[in-house]
Order: sequence, then structure tokens, then C-alpha cells
Amino acid sequence: MTTQIQRHSRRRAEQLALPQLTPAELEAVFGTDVVAKRRYHALALLAQTGSTQREAAHISGLSTRTLRKVLRAFQVQGLAGLRSPRRAGHRCSTHHAERAEALHQAQQLHPDAGGDRLWRAAQALLLPAGPPLSRRTAYRILAQLRAAEPPSTAPMVSLALLRPALRLLILDPPLDLGHTLLAQLLFPKLPRAQARGLQLRQALHIVIARLQPPNTVPPTDHRWWPYRICEGEYIQGQSRAALQQALAVSESTYSRAKRAGLRRIAALLPTLRGCNPGSNATISEGVSYG
Repeated sequence: MTTQIQRHSRRRAEQLALPQLTPAELEAVFGTDVVAKRRYHALALLAQTGSTQREAAHISGLSTRTLRKVLRAFQVQGLAGLRSPRRAGHRCSTHHAERAEALHQAQQLHPDAGGDRLWRAAQALLLPAGPPLSRRTAYRILAQLRAAEPPSTAPMVSLALLRPALRLLILDPPLDLGHTLLAQLLFPKLPRAQARGLQLRQALHIVIARLQPPNTVPPTDHRWWPYRICEGEYIQGQSRAALQQALAVSESTYSRAKRAGLRRIAALLPTLRGCNPGSNATISEGVSYG
């Protein structure tokens, strides 16, 4: 099955046939080449959402110029044009794959951890026979892993898309919310902005509620901070200063807790049934977590 991509540019418009790969097929074609996967999902995003090149590049973390180069390479070489240049030496590529796999496993085990903790966790996974992993190499590979888009049925929600939408969450009716790129990404089959806004508002309320730790956690425990901050700022409309004073935390601690909450929201949002470009379901029909 192929998907027709409509290229919009000031000079001309061309159609490219992009194979619609399943996650298994994507892995078989590109393996550990996260840059190639990122380029593939950038092209797929154009087809799924009808975004302009500028919007697709922004969502994918690419420049518009780079996206145009990717389109040209695909037109000439097909999927082979999306692959990264081969490194010299099988040993080097094998070690890179082992390091990338260890860091990916560390991310799964510690989804809210920072770079240093993930680096140390990956080092432990590579012992005793794996290749060495320096801090600099770990941060470079982590940047590649975070930039790579997940399968198109569960689009990656970046903080750059999430923050503008959350600032509009308190507004009613949610017309402006429905005009955001996040709403267009998650609900491309809903033609009306207000309908997209209603769905996104309900989805955001659900995932913010999911930030709450178990009831066995004491109310004063720091694990409540991400929920209290996100719920306070985006649902209640409280100011940062008021929340920081109520929680009795420093500015840097507040920022870290808020960032952890935003990352969790971004990770949970695509797992809601109906929050993906290929779904015909609505949020009101139920929630499914993977």
C-alpha cells in the first residue's frame, strides 16, 4: 500500500509514492538507523496531517531546507535515499548499535530520568562484555533516539507542540485549542477546529489526571509535584509564583518537576485511543494505554 504525498512549494507541486511501512517493516528496512527513521516519519507526517513543509519540518525537528533535501533524495533513490551514509568498519557500526540498544532499554526502564542517569544505566547494561560508553557518546546517541519519530500510528508529541496547546487549555470554547498544530496532528480527520479542540481538551484532562501518583504516596511527597504544577497552571489557571510558594520549592526544583510532568503528558497523549492520525475513534469512546 502506498500513500500519496502532496508536496507544496512556492514553485511547484509534485506527488511522491511513500510505502506505508509497519513498525516491523520499518525496523527491517532501516535497522538501528534512527536518522533514516526520523526522515521517513517526516515524510509520512506530510501525508497523514496534510501539513505544510514548514509545519512538518518543525514537528520532526528538521529545518525546512533539510526536509526539502530529504524529499529530493527520496524522489531519486526511494527509501535508500533516506539512509545515513555508511560508516567505515563493521566493528564501529556494531558497537554503535549495541550502545543505542542499551540506551533505548535504559529509557524504557527510567522514562523520566535525565541524561546522566540514563548513561550510567546503559553502562551497567553493557557490562561486562559490551563496548565502552563515554558520557559524550551517550548524550549524542540519546539526542538521536529522542529525535527519531515513533511509528506513525502513535505520533511523537514534542514539547514544542505541547506547550502552546496547554496554555490554551483553560479557554472555553476550545476553538483556539483546535487550531493548534497538536490538535491537527492528533485529530486530522476532524474538519472543524472546535471539534478538534473538544477532543484535545478532554485528552489533556485525562493525561494530566494520570500524573497523580498512587494514593499510598503521602500528599507532601515530591512525586505529587508534576501533577500539582500541571493541574494548577493549565487547568486551574494558577500562576507559577503562587504554585511555587504553595509547594515551598525553589525555582529550579519547580522547573524540573514541571518538565517531568510535561514529558509524561507528551508520552501518554498518543496512547489514548483516538489520538492518532489513523484512528476513527473519539476520546469519549474510551481510553487505551499501551
